Parts: sequence; C-alpha cells; structure tokens
Amino acid sequence: MNDASKRILVPVDLGEESSSAVALAADLAQRIGGEVVMMHVYTLPQYAYAGVNIALVPETVAKIGAIARRALEGYAKDHGGVHSLLREGDPAEEILGAIASERPYMVVMSTHRRKGISRLLLGSVADKVARRSPVPVMTVARGPARARRSAEEPEAYHPSMGVKELELAVP
Repeated sequence: MNDASKRILVPVDLGEESSSAVALAADLAQRIGGEVVMMHVYTLPQYAYAGVNIALVPETVAKIGAIARRALEGYAKDHGGVHSLLREGDPAEEILGAIASERPYMVVMSTHRRKGISRLLLGSVADKVARRSPVPVMTVARGPARARRSAEEPEAYHPSMGVKELELAVP
C-alpha cells in the first residue's frame, strides 16, 4: 500500500456520536501505518426572510464557514490532531466527492440507525455513501455497546473481517 492508499476518511457531525467512528479509524490507521482524514460537511440555511435568501448574503456564508472550520479544527485537535476537510453542501454528495479526490483506502462513518418513516423522509447519508462509494464503507452504529452473544464471536476487529463480524466486534 502506498501512502495515499492508507488514508481512512471519517465523515463526522462534530458530536460525541462520531467519536466511536474516529476512534475506530484511528486504530485501523495505526495498524496499517496510515492516516485519518476527518471530514465535516455543513449545509447553509435555505430559507428566505423578508425576501432575502440568507444563503446569498456573503457575510452570513463566510461566518457560517468560519464557525464550521473552528468547530472542525477543535474536534480534530480533541481527537488526535488528524488531518481535516471542510465542505459545504449535500453531505452524501460532498463525502462522495472527497472519496474521489482523497482516494482513501476506506471510509469509516457513524450512522443514526433510522428506521421507518424517519428513514424514508430523511434518508441515510451512510446508506447513500455506502451504495455509491468505490471504496469500502464501514458504518459504526451509535448507541450503547452491545454484549458479545457467544464465546465464538470476536472480541476485537480486524480490517479483513466481514460486515457481520464487525457488527459483532465493534461496540
């Protein structure tokens, strides 16, 4: 593997929920001698107020971008000072664009595990990315850690494990 192919892209929402994905990616990167590229995508508000579309006001756009940049830099520093990317737009599309430009070995991202009408209405960024990504996408479910179901199930994960094995191994 060359250095470029050892990158692990980790899209984050800057919340605690993404910490599991960042920790998993950092551990995997250490095992393969790679690097973590943390990415955050923010979306500009798309509403009009008194006939003015807020997304068209340059000062507002710049301020939102600066706030997102500071938040991402702080989050990256808190999680080991990894390389970070900031994008504005549709999260799934921007993540897929970063996959094309960064050419990572894989993507590790958290998922909300939405079900039913919520999933239908909101969709799943992780689902969209996983279906269209040219590289493997590992999703880390948010929520409490699950106990192993049997002694035969793995206690640790390895990049060569299948999806089912990873679901069982990753808390």
